[in-house]
Amino acid sequence: IARNYALRAKESAEACSPHGVGVLIQASDGGTNSAVWVNEMFAAAPDLAAYAAGWTIHPYSGQQTAAQTDSFGIPMMNRMVTQLANHGDTTTPIDVTEWGFTSANGQMLSDGKHYTYAEAAVMAEAHLAKLKIAAGAHPLHSFLVYQDRNQTEGTNNRECYFGALTHTGGPKGAYTTAIEKLLAQG
Repeated sequence: IARNYALRAKESAEACSPHGVGVLIQASDGGTNSAVWVNEMFAAAPDLAAYAAGWTIHPYSGQQTAAQTDSFGIPMMNRMVTQLANHGDTTTPIDVTEWGFTSANGQMLSDGKHYTYAEAAVMAEAHLAKLKIAAGAHPLHSFLVYQDRNQTEGTNNRECYFGALTHTGGPKGAYTTAIEKLLAQG
């Protein structure tokens, strides 16, 4: 699958390039802790980095508390950067195409997390700083926050509470402020 994906990505980049459109290519291991995906892509297209406008990743944090080390997002970014370097790419931009923290202002959610808005803000800011370091010489090009507002209220389903705003569009205190600050950085 990775080999076919790489060939199609290269073809897409070749077709889009004359129109000034770049192609983002998935290079994250998705949490598998394996270099197989990246290795297989480069086996099919050794010059793939020349066709990537950016490499995509969803480096959500695996932290349960602010004191705990991230066991998911930062290590995933580190692995991707290392895997790309093993194929000669150390500078192509990285596009974080999905990222965020759940926060229901202290309510226990289905993922076992129960961040207050203030805790989510502190963790988001610290996680972003660590992601920038983990990216090394790869600039963070796009940074997409999942999502603009909570999907609903009155449930403990974690997917419903990634919003930068409440379900009704109201601010989530310090968390909203942290996301606004992130987005203002460009």
